[in-house]
Amino acid sequence: MGVSVRRKYRPAWERKELYDLVILLRGHGVSYDEIIDQVHDRQGVWLSKSHVSDWVNGKHHPYGSIHELPPTPVPELAYVIGVAKGDGSFRAQRWSYRLRLRVIDKEFAQEFDRCASVVTGSNRHSIQWLPKQGLWCVEVCSILLYRMLRYPFSRLKLIISHCRKCAAAFLRGFFDSEASISGRSLDVANSNFRVLSYVRVLLEDLRVHATKPRLAQKGGRFVIIKGRTYLANKNIYRLHVRAGSLGDYARLVGFAVRRKQLRLNSALAMI
Repeated sequence: MGVSVRRKYRPAWERKELYDLVILLRGHGVSYDEIIDQVHDRQGVWLSKSHVSDWVNGKHHPYGSIHELPPTPVPELAYVIGVAKGDGSFRAQRWSYRLRLRVIDKEFAQEFDRCASVVTGSNRHSIQWLPKQGLWCVEVCSILLYRMLRYPFSRLKLIISHCRKCAAAFLRGFFDSEASISGRSLDVANSNFRVLSYVRVLLEDLRVHATKPRLAQKGGRFVIIKGRTYLANKNIYRLHVRAGSLGDYARLVGFAVRRKQLRLNSALAMI
């Protein structure tokens, strides 16, 4: 067996992989010395016996003081996933594990911050006004939440479909991010046809009837955003919530964005 030497500080995700391997081996009855050898053989890393013991006995965790995500799906996590599946307002930075939301509605930023804080077990974050962009900005730094949002969508769907509250929260986050409402017309658009098709499934499960996603704009077009011209490479698909289901949508899903909720209330008054 090799001699433990001082190692460079490893990223949290790498420590978690080592931790999972240690716990797996110990669960199969492997001794501490054998665990150290097998971890080195598989990962090329020498762990000390005290390090292995602290992990096995729960004295330390690879994430240190970072809060764990809840073991079961919660509506707040589903809402954050819904926002993350929007096209334009959400950004994730890999080098800092920073999740950034920039939006025109302050209450949208506040609701995202509330949900993210519940999920990560952290204090609320500051919401800043960016006068040049005319946007509200909130940033959440969490490697755990960052990595979870990068799961395959098939895995995220297990969280979203956990219960009706989670499904409604996901839809609210998605519609807060992507929906537009004018008159009695409630539409939601996105470049990901698969995600939009799943949104329709969730709506139908809640007895909120909507059209199938249809191509609204082809990729390869030029668009003007805040006075600047950009090339939009992706197709945009659009889904329409039927007017007869607006009441059920308002009752079961609704908006956190006050501006959109007021328009929805106005649409209901027309029916």
